[in-house]
Amino acid sequence: MKIFLTLSLTTLLMLSITSCSDKEEKPSVEDKPTLNISKKAFNQYDETTFSASTCKNLPLEIPEGVFVSLNGTSSSAGTKADPIDLVTALSKDSPARPGQTIWIKEGVYKGSFVSEISGVAGHPVTIRPLPGQRVLINSHNSGSSGAGLTVSGQWTDFYNLEATSTDTNRGNITERYPDVEAKSGIAVFGAHTNIFNCLTYDNIGGGIDFWKTAVDATLHGNIIYNNGFAHSGRGASHGVYTQNTTGYKHLTNNIVFFGFQTGIHPYSTGAAPINNFTIENNVWFLAGASDPRDSQQKTNLIIYTKSGVKNLLVKNNKGYSQVNRGASITSDDVSGSAQLIDNYLVERLEVYDKWDQFDLSGNTIYGNIDQNPDNIINDLSGNTFETSRPTSGNKIFVDANGIDPRRGRVVIYNYDNADSVDVDLSSILKKGEAYRIHSVMGLFQEALLSGVYDGTLVSIPMGTIDPPQPNGNPNGIDEDDGPKKKFGTFIVTHGGCS
Repeated sequence: MKIFLTLSLTTLLMLSITSCSDKEEKPSVEDKPTLNISKKAFNQYDETTFSASTCKNLPLEIPEGVFVSLNGTSSSAGTKADPIDLVTALSKDSPARPGQTIWIKEGVYKGSFVSEISGVAGHPVTIRPLPGQRVLINSHNSGSSGAGLTVSGQWTDFYNLEATSTDTNRGNITERYPDVEAKSGIAVFGAHTNIFNCLTYDNIGGGIDFWKTAVDATLHGNIIYNNGFAHSGRGASHGVYTQNTTGYKHLTNNIVFFGFQTGIHPYSTGAAPINNFTIENNVWFLAGASDPRDSQQKTNLIIYTKSGVKNLLVKNNKGYSQVNRGASITSDDVSGSAQLIDNYLVERLEVYDKWDQFDLSGNTIYGNIDQNPDNIINDLSGNTFETSRPTSGNKIFVDANGIDPRRGRVVIYNYDNADSVDVDLSSILKKGEAYRIHSVMGLFQEALLSGVYDGTLVSIPMGTIDPPQPNGNPNGIDEDDGPKKKFGTFIVTHGGCS
């Protein structure tokens, strides 16, 4: 029995640190300006912009707890005046206690870090940058084979961190398995762990590895792109690679695009089925586009198991594929609830084997439908299936972040191919509230738009930002691989007026 679900398109955090070699090597402060901490970045608090609000902005949280800096030491007190180092803060000997927050001062932290600290039910340990600051983990040449951040402790919540690599070796398309430093951005093993609004990009391994020991865990609001490497057979590493057998896993509100392999890939091995996944309100597009070979364009969501699926919910996701590669499901056993509902997918759908056992309703899918002739879906009522895309109009989705009260997301399908699209932002902005809008193609550039919201429609430019090239492969993404004006995903940050 096997299940194979793919939906067209295209990880993030890691734990404390120990070298996997014979010689233990401590992570170091980044000693060269190889990563630029841009003050223009979407996740950088812009006091000048937000102070323009004519309504009362939400106050920034006053940091209390344990403090970390680039120059902190293991013998420091962990106070704001005497911060400790990141390795100590994440270790079992951390001074942080359940319910406390570890505040990390802005900077580039070089190494592969392992988080062993644990909270308790109802009182997790929270790890996050100081308000309005950026914290980047750079795993390149860290002396460890682990991910940039490996999370092994339980009951921990990570917010707003970035995991990346300055390594420029993205493989070799003439070698079967070239020698690369294949480290994921974030690897999650700990139960009851939440990864909120983090970024994982340009890692030579996957974006986020989300393993079966991480029961009752969540990935929410993360932005994942340009991860993986190339070799002669195919691209390697996924945006999100995940397993689950007990407890629930929630993948919600994430944006996954480009990369060298598939976007989101739940799978199982042996006799274990795929159990208890909620994959909801994500955006995915153009998986595989980071590989310079057009033949490596991949699907955005793949669910694969040889042993059945149970309690699977794929709901309210938005997908886009330039090459119209789409979803594929192969299953001999759907022993529990399995639902594909209310998704908006501009990509091909492939259905095989026991697809007819899935609850299929409320979906809008523009693209070809390939079906196993032995399991034809006879009743497609309640869904919209069209083999070709609309040639006029647009479709717009506006969502609050749900975790960060100062953040929202806009997804635009621009069938008119217009230079700009008018968007109603009243569901995430209030009159008098200052805001910025960044394309996910230009998260570290100047805001695409900024202003004070007056309650009228906001005209968002389409196709003005070039695709972000994978580090080490500056010509990997051809201009034609980008969605240009036809599709766009945007992050709205704002003052959070009360």
